[in-house]
Parts: sequence; structure tokens; C-alpha cells
Amino acid sequence: MSTITLSIPEDLKREMDESKDINWSEVARSAIRDKIIQLKILKEITSKSKLTEKDALELGRKINKAMHVHYEGWINMDLIIDANILFSALISSEGRTFDFIFNDRFRLYAPEFLLEEIKNHREEIITKSGLSYENFNLLFDILLGRIAFIPRTEFNSFRKLAKEISPDINDTEYFALALKLNCAIWTNDKILKNQERIKVYSTQELLSSLHKEI
Repeated sequence: MSTITLSIPEDLKREMDESKDINWSEVARSAIRDKIIQLKILKEITSKSKLTEKDALELGRKINKAMHVHYEGWINMDLIIDANILFSALISSEGRTFDFIFNDRFRLYAPEFLLEEIKNHREEIITKSGLSYENFNLLFDILLGRIAFIPRTEFNSFRKLAKEISPDINDTEYFALALKLNCAIWTNDKILKNQERIKVYSTQELLSSLHKEI
């Protein structure tokens, strides 16, 4: 049997020591096993996707428009994830987007309304991705566990300033949430970089910055 070493924060270690009857090695093994099974399922689901990067960007912008119409270290980096990134994850299980979404070093957030818009565009996503209804629903449920969807009421007070900042009025929700959480936006839509208030990362930029940290 192989052996691995894990580094954990001191406060977490103290809490673990208070529960000496727990087999923490088995807890870790179980978590790793579950993650590997989850990733295998996701890779199988997305490996036959027909969605292109252009499709992902167009679908993302369409959802962002509908959303508007209806209203410090890398180890723990908070990011607002936008619609085109979610669609990019459906393109290929071998892509960096897919890997980043399921990388526990990132905490991902999105406006809650994005959930409804993805559901509203389910037929289009299924058609362009080549996913079955069953696999789409499974992938959707798993994504729910990776992204925290924030109600509009929690960042509504930032919408006025967000409208002034956002280069595209359809992306106001993302900027309002970024202001609320004081974090960056993850998107491949280059137009969102045309402002200086909120940091915007593309997938490639995240990869490059992560390599610098390593």
C-alpha cells in the first residue's frame, strides 16, 4: 500500500485531536476514493461532448443577458464563475476548465439566477453537448456541489455600482457579486477586462498564475 503525507492547518489538527476515536486516515481515503469516482463519472459524461469554445461563449452570453433582463493566496482563492466557463466544462473532460472547477484549491461562486437560466437552456445545452438527459442532470447535480449560488438579495445593494463598472450591462450580476465578496471573476469573455475595479481571470491566466505559485 502506498503512503502519502497531507499538510493541514494547525486549527484543523487541534480539532482532529479532540476526536481521537475517529480513524482520520480512513476518512481521508474515503474522501479521495469518492473524488476519484466522481471525476471518472464526469470524464465519462463529458468525453463525448460536441460543444465548441465558440458555442460555450455564445451560450454564456445568452444566459448573462437573460440574467440582466430578469433583474490572497492561491490555496483558498475565491472566484465568481460565469456562464461561459460552465459551458466550457462540458466541452471536454480533458480541458483545464473542467480540472479547475473540480480543484478544491478554488472556492467558486455564482449568482443564483444562473441556476434557473441553465435549466431554461437545458435543451440547447443537451443538443450541442451531446449529453443525454440523464447525464446532463447528473453533471448538473455534481456542479451544484462545487459552486455556491448566491441569492440576488445578498448583493443587490452593489448592483448600482456594478452597472457603472461592468463593460457589458448583461454582466452586472457578476460584478455586483464580485463587489460583495471582494473577489475576482473567472471568465473567457475578454470584454469584461475593459475596467479596472474588478480583477478578471481567463482560464489560461489562472493556469499561468498557478504555475508561478508552484
